Amino acid sequence: MMQEIEPWVLARRLPLLLCGDLNSTPKSSVYPLLAEGMVDKNTHHEIQGDHSGVLNCVDLRHRLVLRDTHKPLEHRFYTNYTASFKGILDYMWHTPSHLTVTKLMEPLPAETLSEK
Repeated sequence: MMQEIEPWVLARRLPLLLCGDLNSTPKSSVYPLLAEGMVDKNTHHEIQGDHSGVLNCVDLRHRLVLRDTHKPLEHRFYTNYTASFKGILDYMWHTPSHLTVTKLMEPLPAETLSEK
């Protein structure tokens, strides 16, 4: 996905707002790929567990500068709150050179989310 988006954004100096249900926690390899533009294939278990070798053929880097829009909240919020999982799987990333976060909605208290 990033290899498809990158040429358009960089060549035209476009703003980018990337939103999605990535089904990946902040500790997964997806997060550093988006945040830092690359991922070390040797430090993430999901890549090391790729027994088919598909990920060894893929260049896991890009040149876009992206910021996690929810980073100021750190881990005080959830995008998924269920009986078996409470955490972040959905993200919003933006190009800080073109877009500025002016306000974030405060997260709901865990007590409210856990009410039946």
